[in-house]
Amino acid sequence: MEAKRDFFGGVAAKQSIVCALVQGPDEHYAVAEAVAKEMYAPILRSHRITLEQMAMLEPTLAETISSMFVTVLGEALDEAVKRGVPYEAAKDFLMGHIHVQLGIVFEKSNPFSDACLIAIEYGRKAMLKDGWRQLFDADKVYDQIDVMLHPEKLPRWMADRVRRQIRVSTQKVDEATLDGYRAIIAEKLGEIGYGGQALGSDVRRWEADVRVPREQVLDTMRKLTADARTKVSATMYEMGDDWLEPDEVRGVPFSAYCDYPGRKLLLNLDHPYTIYALKHLATHEAFPGHLVHLALRQRYVAEGKMPLDGAQVVTSSASSALFEGIADNGLFFIDWVETPEDELAVALQRLRGALRCNAAWMHHVEGKSIEEIAAANAEAGYMDVATTASRLGFLRHGLRAPFVYAYWCGDMAVHDVWKTVPRERRAEFWQYLYGNMHTPDTLKAFWR
Repeated sequence: MEAKRDFFGGVAAKQSIVCALVQGPDEHYAVAEAVAKEMYAPILRSHRITLEQMAMLEPTLAETISSMFVTVLGEALDEAVKRGVPYEAAKDFLMGHIHVQLGIVFEKSNPFSDACLIAIEYGRKAMLKDGWRQLFDADKVYDQIDVMLHPEKLPRWMADRVRRQIRVSTQKVDEATLDGYRAIIAEKLGEIGYGGQALGSDVRRWEADVRVPREQVLDTMRKLTADARTKVSATMYEMGDDWLEPDEVRGVPFSAYCDYPGRKLLLNLDHPYTIYALKHLATHEAFPGHLVHLALRQRYVAEGKMPLDGAQVVTSSASSALFEGIADNGLFFIDWVETPEDELAVALQRLRGALRCNAAWMHHVEGKSIEEIAAANAEAGYMDVATTASRLGFLRHGLRAPFVYAYWCGDMAVHDVWKTVPRERRAEFWQYLYGNMHTPDTLKAFWR
């Protein structure tokens, strides 16, 4: 009984310890382990692990997850008492069940009953959000330690990550901005004869009429990419025969991807595309977007005009917003926003981009599930739920969580400066834009 009441160990209860060598020669490990065994005696077992594994065990396993769940058990007990169950009865009942449950899960003493398994699944859906295992990812472990050392950061966790990694400061895009896009969409739909119904119905009707049949998507993309290359070579940079070959992918959480080393433009054919969406992707992924940007960086580094780190493209880095912002403004750079349909497509793209920022916030700060967010975003962005959920899939990826802000915020950062550039200074601006590693703030601050 004395050992059972020794909750922290070191008196009567034998406990196991884990040790890791942080620095110094390997022969010092045994000396340090011996000290640890004396400190925490009586010892049952001693385990040697790596520093990285130690960080996964504490804080992630022991504190972020285990301690959190135990405190929830305490709160659940308090809630039962608050609703009328006598405290001692509730505590004895819970402790008895915990003893049995620990045996079932960790010692495989017996299976849970069929009814209990259903209750477990019900509780998981009510209490756990998708992607919780990402807490063990290196960047998530770092965030946990960072917040523990700086607890004032906890209420602003997602905002701090966005600001630290992407160098933009935002929470949710406000309704006034979203309504501004909707006003443009309604105006342009009216100009081309698609007004008169609810805005969502008008958008869906127009997109259905300009949708490219799936079997024609790759050929259409080839033609649009070739047209974009011609325009870039004529007005911006000579691209010669440089090329991204459109190729089909499925089951991925993105619409398109610039595979620069492989010179492929990967298109997710699980998604539907309008001719205007493909036009946007041709400029975003290839000309004058990612392909041109990466080719110029490679050239500038080779010529000694840009430091070696200019050749790096790192997800969720300080230059990510500008990398995406340049691509999202590609249509404007080559004067390819020519019709009311083009203006409509740009407004629709920006509305949906802003809504994805809000989706990231709702998932990572407000704790809402992807399924719940997808339903709301589909309605607000005039899309079907399945496509919306697919495009939000990467929010479950810990590293890419803040990266969604790079698109809309980058688009706005580049466009705000682009609007001030006179035609005769475009070449100068492009050199300033493509030839330097910018954040949104530096782009604006140093352009004169």
